Amino acid sequence: MDSTTETDQCVLKELLLEESAPFPNSLIRQNFPNFFAQKDFVANFHDSWSSLTSGDYRFAVLAHSGACLPSSSSNFYPLNFLNEVWNRNMLDLMPMFCDLPYLPNILTCAGDGMFTAPRGDRVMNPNCIILMMPNPLSTQFYDIKYTEKVLSDMKTNALQNVDKLFIVSTYNIDTLSVLDRDAVEYRYNALGCNTYGFGSCTRYIGHIYEPPSRVAERMLSIMIQG
Repeated sequence: MDSTTETDQCVLKELLLEESAPFPNSLIRQNFPNFFAQKDFVANFHDSWSSLTSGDYRFAVLAHSGACLPSSSSNFYPLNFLNEVWNRNMLDLMPMFCDLPYLPNILTCAGDGMFTAPRGDRVMNPNCIILMMPNPLSTQFYDIKYTEKVLSDMKTNALQNVDKLFIVSTYNIDTLSVLDRDAVEYRYNALGCNTYGFGSCTRYIGHIYEPPSRVAERMLSIMIQG
């Protein structure tokens, strides 16, 4: 989940609400509609995924915000680990941290911090990350301007424990012009496929404002294709 400064103008909200993150008294849907929309999506996506699959999967949620270092728990915000039973009510406990996003660091943190044997990783099962991120064309820190080498290095380093990186937009990109929507999807797929020459590779699977069942179906289709 995106719990960074790019969500709901949270830095401005600190001033308007006269309360600092994680907003213990003002974290409500009215004040943070996108963050709560993310929570709704995660809960409903899980239900859809569960109904589509055999149930032989493990599901964990991690909020990304700030430069994360799982070894010292610095900006490491797991809601649960893979070996813990998932409960959608856990999402009520997820705070809004409102720190800067560090994209390669986010992926390293998710891969190294979540996919470990003590935390429930299973060697014979594919490891997948669903990265929730805003429109890269309209945000300061998510505009993906990485070179081909940087994308390749992400795969080698940040994603060494990850089989597939999927992208879900926290912005309804269907409201964009065709040209802008194509540009955004291009960036999402380049990031998820770790190359600008991604060809038929698809890793963007939808946005949080469309039915989560559709997003789950797209992801499952890609997983089946291998």
